[in-house]
Amino acid sequence: MLKFHNTTKNIILILLFAISQNLTASDKVSTLERRADSIMRIMVSEYHKQYKKPFETINLTDSTIWNTRLYKFCKQLPKGGELHVHSTALLAFDDYCSFLASQPNIYIQIEGDNIGHTLYQTDPYDVPAGYLPARTCLSGNYLTRDRCLKLYTFNGGSQPNPWKDFQPIFRRIFNGAFGSPENFEKYMENAFNIYVENNIQFAEIRIGSTMDRDIFLSMAEMIMKACNNVRKKADFHVSIIGTGNKGYSLEEVQKRIDNVAYVQQHIKDTLMGKCNVVTGFDLVSNEDCNNGFEYYYDVLKKCEHEHPDLKLYLHAGETKNTKNDNIMWAIKLGAKRIGHAFNMYFFPDLYNEIRQNDICIETCPLSSVKLGYCSDMKSHPSIEYIHSGLPAAICSDDPTIFEHTALTDDFFAVIAEWNLSLSEVKQLCMNSITYSSLSKKAKKRIMKDWKKRWAEFVRGIAEQK
Repeated sequence: MLKFHNTTKNIILILLFAISQNLTASDKVSTLERRADSIMRIMVSEYHKQYKKPFETINLTDSTIWNTRLYKFCKQLPKGGELHVHSTALLAFDDYCSFLASQPNIYIQIEGDNIGHTLYQTDPYDVPAGYLPARTCLSGNYLTRDRCLKLYTFNGGSQPNPWKDFQPIFRRIFNGAFGSPENFEKYMENAFNIYVENNIQFAEIRIGSTMDRDIFLSMAEMIMKACNNVRKKADFHVSIIGTGNKGYSLEEVQKRIDNVAYVQQHIKDTLMGKCNVVTGFDLVSNEDCNNGFEYYYDVLKKCEHEHPDLKLYLHAGETKNTKNDNIMWAIKLGAKRIGHAFNMYFFPDLYNEIRQNDICIETCPLSSVKLGYCSDMKSHPSIEYIHSGLPAAICSDDPTIFEHTALTDDFFAVIAEWNLSLSEVKQLCMNSITYSSLSKKAKKRIMKDWKKRWAEFVRGIAEQK
């Protein structure tokens, strides 16, 4: 039975475990890594001397930030993989706008009730009134960058209720990039190439499963096709986690689980010996005003028995509500990873449950700050989780909407603000591979490549002054 209250015993156990973890990590640190750790800390100090304002006010698209040694360190960092990112917002904001402008069949509404709404249309004569080609709109004459920020991100204006603004942003983004299989494939390939540029070896993409399984099948096919296109230049991997919504009925969730399981059987990664591309299921959406996992317990538990290869990777605890117990139910459901787990600090007894069940926390630092779950990066509870030795991986959630580059900017944030050692950064990167849903063969291949990249990265940093 899990008890939701703090205890002195728990705190002592957590501290003792953290000390033992740090000692173990220290024993394994090489001379080069110690040198690189010192250089990294110097970079952090340089950054804070140059930028004395709070991190939350820093513009991560500012080229002066990109030119700091710390940011370059984070871009070059071999990050492993991205475990928590949504298909509708993979690209950084500027990259998303560039993609829209590059596609001749995408149009944007500039007049009417849905300004900023994107539309895919092959016949220009069928384009509704009020729409213009994206490349024309984004040239600056119709939609300035500041206006686009207000339409497509949380950074362009005030959002007193961010979840209320989420769906309108997604609707504006969705129809253009996702309007056809061909556009969707180009969008995915564009994102994967940028991931490769940022030293990301694989991505596990959450994508909404539809009531029409053939549409979901087509989207999965395009993702795999995009991955194979990128593989002509780099070794890259992808897996898909189908999602439903915490506002759905039990019947709707069951239908979506069945559709995800169907697509799992029909899409395979032939490079990895016909391994599953679709690997899991999740329920997303605002936890403060929708159903909890207790409501869906039976249908999700049924999934475990009917579709044993479809694992649960569950959004839970993305809230400041002290009574929200979704993390507890996610543990009961046998979730392999938990997305966000923000409010777990209210329930310290769950720390041992997470550790004993070897569950990885998908922490999304920039997302948590942008959504207002914590006032600043230094108060993010994942600092405590990491220092307590809980398995965790850094994730980016929705880069387009939060106006940042996948993983590079999140690592920049946590290294700048969380006082992490290089050993802890290393463990976060390795965790992304260890706790991924990829096949054993793929994990072995990626980890071998990552260790080589890490050694080269550390050597390069250690040689700096």
